[in-house]
Amino acid sequence: MRMMAEPMPTATSPEANAPTRGEKAALLAILGTIVAVCYAQVATSFFVADDFDILNIVRTASTVREASGIAAGWFRPLTAITYWWTYLAFGLEPAAFHTFDLVCHTVNAWLVALLAWQIFPHRLGAAFAGVCFAMFPPAAECVTWIAGRFDVLCVTGSLVCITGWIDYRRIGSTGALARTLTGFVIGLSAKDTGMILPAFLVFLWFVPVGSLRPRRSFRAMGPGCAVLLVLFGLYFAVRFSVLGSFGGYKGESGSAHLQIDLPNALRFVADATQSVLAPGTHLVQSLVTLALVVSMWFGKIDRFKLANRVWPLLVCFLIGLAPAANSVSLIMQTGEGSRFLYLPAVFICAAFGVVFGTGIAAQASRGLVPVGVILLASYAFTLAQTNRHWREAGDISREILTQLDDMLEDQSFEYLFIRDLPDHHHGAFVFRNGFENALVMFVSTPIVFPEHGRISQADWDRYAAKRRAEPDVYPDVLLLRWMPDKHRFVTP
Repeated sequence: MRMMAEPMPTATSPEANAPTRGEKAALLAILGTIVAVCYAQVATSFFVADDFDILNIVRTASTVREASGIAAGWFRPLTAITYWWTYLAFGLEPAAFHTFDLVCHTVNAWLVALLAWQIFPHRLGAAFAGVCFAMFPPAAECVTWIAGRFDVLCVTGSLVCITGWIDYRRIGSTGALARTLTGFVIGLSAKDTGMILPAFLVFLWFVPVGSLRPRRSFRAMGPGCAVLLVLFGLYFAVRFSVLGSFGGYKGESGSAHLQIDLPNALRFVADATQSVLAPGTHLVQSLVTLALVVSMWFGKIDRFKLANRVWPLLVCFLIGLAPAANSVSLIMQTGEGSRFLYLPAVFICAAFGVVFGTGIAAQASRGLVPVGVILLASYAFTLAQTNRHWREAGDISREILTQLDDMLEDQSFEYLFIRDLPDHHHGAFVFRNGFENALVMFVSTPIVFPEHGRISQADWDRYAAKRRAEPDVYPDVLLLRWMPDKHRFVTP
């Protein structure tokens, strides 16, 4: 009986153009170098804001359950345990926490490059996508802020899942399905945002992705879909059993994830689109991005094929915005909240890589390479500015705690009241919700910072006047004012 052989890869097939292991390793090394250079100034920066809350949980944990943060209302066990392991290995050393996050970000940039290659198999285009993501300015809030690891690790799992799913849809290999399931579990257990993964997989199941047409019937993929469905159901069963409810960020009634706020969602989508096209609201970046698209559109290319490659990525960008659309607002002037763009930015950077690779392959525009270089240069400039603010925020955090530790060394105060305690520094968090735990960990003399410990100018004036009139009044209260221009505390 004559058997049908699997067709051999042609010169133009994705298999024939697939990067070798050596090329993949070289790209990973290049992206790692770029990330190390771009984030060098914050690689040792001090803890800020929610970092202190996370560290206070893991440093007192003696079991995996305690370290997972479930008692605090989280269900992000994988990320929480990585914090715990980092603390057990290196203690309160910021560089160790930053290094883990930078490695994950490098892997994510590499996976973005592989995603771009899956859409259009062109080495330079894929590399451009990876470099774009490695240097993408809105990523700084996730990558530089240690508490942003939830998003970074969730995207690692999501990219492993999505790239594996595209391969499984195309060739149906067991290895591709294993990658899909592994990424699915990582994404779900890293952060709640992973719950959006089924939406990506359903969309990519029915839509022909770029030049990679499915070789298997949709019916043949049923077993893989069934396993994913079982894992998703198991995730919710465990989530409800340990949290006692859906959990997640709470709005006025229940979880904000389950509410629909259409005006906020539309505003968030508009702001997110502007942020990813012109990070940092710099005019030069919006103009360069426009030039990249225009030079492609009017070049000698097949516009229909280009649109067919890019539009699924744009839909995935919108899907990626869904988890935060109901409850999040972006502050465009400072970039605060841009961590919620980390997952959606994956697809924008992949689209840039597809556009760039399409133009290079078709020799569509001689100016395409200079435009790409200018775009990356503008990214590097904005990222350096953003990271400088995060480094300065860490310096302020360390300075405040050091001064307090010195002031309290030979004193016997019970309560601490502060005017102008900084929460932000040019969009970078300083203390926000974490000051109380920062005191516990980095100030050796115990002191209570009550809920009303952040006092207004009117309260400061009243307390200061009373203390000047009666120096011995409130002997158990340390009353301070932070002078941001002089970087020191003053007393009344």
